[in-house]
Amino acid sequence: MREGHVFVDSGRYEVNEMYWEVMEHPEAIEGVAKVEALRKIIGKDPDFFDPYIALYEHYLSIGDTESAADILNEGFTRAMALVSKEGKFPDFMPWEALGNRHIIRMIYNFSTLLWLVGRKGEAKELLQKLLKADPEDHIGARFAIAAIDEGYESLYAFEMEFTNREAGVDPEAMEGWYRRRGERYQASVCNQAERRL
Repeated sequence: MREGHVFVDSGRYEVNEMYWEVMEHPEAIEGVAKVEALRKIIGKDPDFFDPYIALYEHYLSIGDTESAADILNEGFTRAMALVSKEGKFPDFMPWEALGNRHIIRMIYNFSTLLWLVGRKGEAKELLQKLLKADPEDHIGARFAIAAIDEGYESLYAFEMEFTNREAGVDPEAMEGWYRRRGERYQASVCNQAERRL
C-alpha cells in the first residue's frame, strides 16, 4: 500500500452521465445551448472538472481566449483545493481510480495552458507532480516535460510533429521520439561523468 497523501475521488456518477449525454447528444448540441448545458453540470457539482475543460475548448474554438483562460483557471483552482492536503499535492493519485481522471485531465490541461503562455517553469512543475502521483503516466506528462525541455512552444506545436490528417496524433511515433531523447540525454550524462574521471 502507498504511503503518504493518497487521493482517490468519488465517482461523481450522476454528473458524469449528464456530461456524456451533452457531449454525445445525437443532435450535437452546440453554441449557447452547449455552454448552458455544461454550466448547468458545473452548477450541480462544481468539483467535476470535465465540463470546465469542454468549455475551455469551446471558448478557444470561437476565439474567446479570455473566457477560455478564466474557466480553466476556475476549474484548476477548485481541483487543487480538492486534492491538496494542508497545501500539499498528493503523493499518489492513480489514473486507475476512475474518479481521479477528470482531476488529472484538469491539471494537465492547465499545465499546457501555462506552457502556451510562456510560463514553462510552472507548467513543468505541475507536470512533474502529476507524473510523480501517477508514475504509470496515463496522461502523458513525461512527453510534455520532455517537449518543454526540447524548446517546443506549446503542446499543439509538439503534437503537430506526430500528426497526420488521416490518423491524428501517432502515439507510437511520440513514444519513439521520447525513447530516443531519453537515450541521447542518458548517453550525454554518462559521457560527462567519464570526462570527470
